[in-house]
Amino acid sequence: MADGDELRRVIDEARGLVPGTAGSDRVDVFAAVHDAASGRADFEVPDAWLVRAKGIAGAPGPSLGERLLAALSFDSWAQAAVGVRSAATASRDLEFEAGGLVVEVRLERAGAGLSVVGLVRQGETVVPVTVRDADGGPWVAAMPSGEFALTVPPGATLEIDAGDHGEFTVPLPSPSEPRGSQ
Repeated sequence: MADGDELRRVIDEARGLVPGTAGSDRVDVFAAVHDAASGRADFEVPDAWLVRAKGIAGAPGPSLGERLLAALSFDSWAQAAVGVRSAATASRDLEFEAGGLVVEVRLERAGAGLSVVGLVRQGETVVPVTVRDADGGPWVAAMPSGEFALTVPPGATLEIDAGDHGEFTVPLPSPSEPRGSQ
């Protein structure tokens, strides 16, 4: 089979178009797509595609101990002016730093959980990522704009996979946590 045909077959299998592809085999399919595409000089796979494919396939990442822990560098509640009414119910903007990357996050109450909207950047460049709740939620790929959105329980920790930029965890505060307590 020609290289192009093999690559198409592997990509079709990754999309689930080939009968007999079990969900547990998706990690192997991701690896096969990566290997098949990486071995071709005339076919360069953009990093964003690989990050999205990993998110879809649910490929396992490093253990929690191998990830960088992002440090809180900005909390809008800590910066709020005196006299701001009911800050505990308003949205909360946070910035974290890890491995040269900045994670911008906005938290808002969403029923019993938190709505998390954010993006990861290196300088002014948005970095494509996949994100999930560290308690094992599904991986969510960032939109083409670089933004990601998911709902997590209060006090959750996010796992973020930034491809070649590394993987890290972001400990989110509870929406009712006092200002500046992080």
